[in-house]
Amino acid sequence: MTRRLIGIVARALRETPADAHVHFHQGSLGQPAACHDPRCERPHLDAC
Repeated sequence: MTRRLIGIVARALRETPADAHVHFHQGSLGQPAACHDPRCERPHLDAC
């Protein structure tokens, strides 16, 4: 139980906020679609 609790706390401290890696792609109907995968290699939607 103690190891499990230590593991949960350690993972929580290592994780970055979800919004830190949010980017957007073109959705199926042309609207922006959010992507939360920091390792995503698809082209990102240009906001300009």
